[in-house]
Formats: sequence, structure tokens, C-alpha cells
Amino acid sequence: TKPDNAGRIWSMFYNKISVFIPGPDRFYTFKLPFGEANRNYYNYLSKRSNGNMFGTIGNELVEFFPDRIEAVPAKIKPQISQLIVNGKSIQLIKDGRVLLHPNENTIRFRFGVLTDRNVFPYDIEYMLEGAEEGWTTAAGNNEALYNNLHPGSYRFKVRAKGQNTAWQTEEAVLQITIKTPFYKATWFLLTIGLLVLASIVFLYRYRLAQKEKLLLLESKAQKLEKEKVMVMYENLKQQLNPHFLFNSLTSLSGLIEMDQKMAGNFLEQMSDIYRYILKNGDNETVTVKDEIEFVKVYINLQQTRFRQGLVVNIEVPDSYLHYKIAPVTLQNLIENAIKHNIIDSAFPLVIDIFIEGDYLVVRNNLQRKRMVETSNKKGLAQFISLYRYLSRMPVLIEESDQYFQIKVPLI
Repeated sequence: TKPDNAGRIWSMFYNKISVFIPGPDRFYTFKLPFGEANRNYYNYLSKRSNGNMFGTIGNELVEFFPDRIEAVPAKIKPQISQLIVNGKSIQLIKDGRVLLHPNENTIRFRFGVLTDRNVFPYDIEYMLEGAEEGWTTAAGNNEALYNNLHPGSYRFKVRAKGQNTAWQTEEAVLQITIKTPFYKATWFLLTIGLLVLASIVFLYRYRLAQKEKLLLLESKAQKLEKEKVMVMYENLKQQLNPHFLFNSLTSLSGLIEMDQKMAGNFLEQMSDIYRYILKNGDNETVTVKDEIEFVKVYINLQQTRFRQGLVVNIEVPDSYLHYKIAPVTLQNLIENAIKHNIIDSAFPLVIDIFIEGDYLVVRNNLQRKRMVETSNKKGLAQFISLYRYLSRMPVLIEESDQYFQIKVPLI
């Protein structure tokens, strides 16, 4: 090591020289263009009377000029001389702006500065803002290459910086914008989003409207089906009434001749029956209590005809009298039993009415007639269809060799 006249400390190691500058407390390091293959020698440093430094490298003598260590050249702004995009040269315009298409994303920059590097050693640094955060020292070819850049705005900057860190040029700047593909643009994505949202809202409203239409159609279908069943049931009652009326009038005719007082009671009971039918003709349900009171009158009239041949037992606890069933249910079921079975005082038709679980049961012993003149074989089917709309529990029909019974759900 050796100090010069300004107090800078010089150090030499083969072809590398370092100068320590005490003021700013920094090093200035450079290398001389001598081969490094042979290192079988020593370096010597000495100072001349004029202040210059001598150094030896092998058999060579090198003179250094210390006053040039901190010399500053005229600060010439670097030049971005060429822009190559996807292998094609792009003309640079004066305002320093370049607009590229989305696929023009491989870019090569060439640049330089008109300063004698031998007199004022320097490095060229560059940076592409938007793609990197720090400065990069350029290689000897003064080029920078970037591949597969994303759409967006970039600023390519170049500056020259003295190796003695005593000077730095103004930055040369080139503004580059790579267009965003339309399918990635905000307006396009927003439009697609709005279209998707509108489609979802439309589909939701369409499906909601279709569902409402379907529910309306189902409701109408159920209503029509129910009205159909009610009409069939009403027809069933109207079919039973003339048959019952004919038999009752026949019995009444015989009683008038035999016992006028009994005939009067008979006629009064007939009036009660038809009054009940007219009163509840528009009702879907009646209480079990009202139905039993009504059917007792009906049974009395029938027993006037059949006497000991018809036996009806009603065993329904009071706790079940508030439940409901369809009007004239018991009349229809008793009439059905009378219609299809032989009634004789020696072999009476026994009808039991009782409660079993959530059902009202009407059971009779089997004494089938060979022929039933007034049967249309549709009564029970219509009766079952009616209760399908009145209760979730089905009407149950059970038959054995001795008994036939119908279980009517309590409502």
C-alpha cells in the first residue's frame, strides 16, 4: 500500500487496484487488462515527485494519475438506441412512448452513452419499472432482454454511473404500454359479469314463474279432482235416496193401513233424515255425534221393514264424538251392507259400529245375495276417493269368510 499526495491509500494485488478515499470514506476499485495466468511475481508501488503513482505488474510498469480518480466528465444522458419486439425493430418516437399489442411481449433494449470509458470508467445500469424492483448493471453488449411480459404499463430507465461513484448521469426513460386483451379488459369482464348476473336473475325468475304455474296447475287439478269426487259422492247420495225413499214409502203404505200412529212416527223420522241430508249437503264433514244421531233414525226406519232381521250395535266412546267424518258416511255403509246381504229374522244381518285406533269401523257378517239389482259397483270407489282428500289416512276395506268391514279415518 502507498499514500498519494491527497492522502488516498493505494493498494495493488496483481492486476487489481484499490484506492481508499478517506473523505467520503469509500473505495474505488478497478482492474487493469493484464493476463491473470501468471502470478509468479510481486507488485510494487511508488510515488513520483509529481504525485503520480508507479506500479509493477510482472515485467510491466504502469503509471497512475491520482488526480483523475475523482474527475467528473460532462454528464451526457444515455441513449436508448433500439427497441426490438418479437424479433422486429420498432421505431422510437420523440415523446418516449411505445404502444404494443398483447402478443408483443418479448422486448430487447439496446442503449449506450457517449463518454470515453477509458478516461472516465463507468457502468451502465438499467431497470424496467413494473417488471423488476432494482437496477441491473449492463454487460458489455449494453442490451436488456425481457420475455413474456404481462399486459400493463412499464418504464424502461437507463443511467451511467462512474465507477468512482463520483458522478451519475440523468436517466433516459422510455414509456411502454402493452395492451390488455379485450377478454381480460375490465369493461369486458364487467360486461360478462353483468350478463351472467342477468342470466341468473332471468333463469331464477323464469323457474320461479314456471314453478308458480306448476303449483297453480296442480292446485287447479286437485281442486277439479276434488270437485269431481264431491260430485260423484253427491250422485251416490242421490242414487241412494230414491232407493231408500221407495222402500220407505212402501213400508209407510203398509203402516197406514195397520197403525196410523206408527205411520205418523215413521213419516216424522223420514222427514228428519231428509232434513239432515239437506242441512249437510254442502258440508265436507260433520261430527261423529251428529252422524250417529242421524243414523239411529235411519236404523229405526230400516228396522221397521226388517224387524228382527237387522241388528245394529253402536259402541263409540264419548271421547270420540267430537271427531269428524263425511256426511251420511254411516248411512251409506249401512245401506251398502243391507243392499248386498240377505236379511232374515232367522239369520239376522248384524252390523257393528265401533272405534279401533284412529278409525271408525263398520263391520257386518257376510250373507251375500246372489244378485244385487241396484248395485253399480262404484259406490265404495267413490267413497274411498272422497276420503283421499279429507284425510292423510286411507280408507281400509277388509274381508274374511265371515265378516266384511270398512275402516273410516277419523278427522
